[in-house]
Amino acid sequence: MRVGNDLEPAACALCPVIVGLTGRLRESGATVASMTGSGSAVFGIFRDTTALDRAYDAVVALGFTASRCVPVGRTEYRRHLGLP
Repeated sequence: MRVGNDLEPAACALCPVIVGLTGRLRESGATVASMTGSGSAVFGIFRDTTALDRAYDAVVALGFTASRCVPVGRTEYRRHLGLP
């Protein structure tokens, strides 16, 4: 899986904590880790819940807010909204 953000190197130079967070996510088992958009958030993609839980605990222990999310497909999303 290839994930990238062209702004990430510049943002990391200004805010090294981004490097620390993406590194922590990878160390915890993320397949990929990157920042979103202009750096308002950092995310990791995990293949198993054990690694996800480990990363969640590590990020929260550093004092950051974290959320566990599960992606949904377009069909499921439309069904949730009551759309055909």
